[in-house]
Amino acid sequence: MTFDVGSLTKTMIDGVRTAIGSRWSAIRAVAEPELRKIALTLEDVRQLHADGVITADRAFQLVEMQRNTALNVVGTVKGLGVLTARQAIDAAAHAAGAVVNRLVGFQLIGSSTSVSQEPAKSSPTGSTKEKGNTRPVSPAKPAPRPVKAKFKAGKDL
Repeated sequence: MTFDVGSLTKTMIDGVRTAIGSRWSAIRAVAEPELRKIALTLEDVRQLHADGVITADRAFQLVEMQRNTALNVVGTVKGLGVLTARQAIDAAAHAAGAVVNRLVGFQLIGSSTSVSQEPAKSSPTGSTKEKGNTRPVSPAKPAPRPVKAKFKAGKDL
């Protein structure tokens, strides 16, 4: 079972246009081609997964790479904030997510990959305010590399 790339692209464009409103005109020239690339990637990944060439994890990684690329391209529009670019790409994922996920049989795209706003559990030094809660200790220093050559001055390479 395949999906129509043109229809999927239109669905994502409509979702982005609705989500960002009047800012659509500022990003239209770069957003439409990027949304089409996402739709093409989704179809290619769906086919590769259906043929057993890639796993669901690899499919997700490929889609995330294309999504991040689109986010970076849309973010280059002068005067457009990073949050607006992310809002646009997340709106496209939300618009297409249900259809695509149903067709591939697993959650390939979600509505958002936002970063948690919760405070960190530990400090950069590894200690926390909670007793007994420290970051894992890094392993011991690795053994020195073997000497490959000696210079006349006696320094190792």
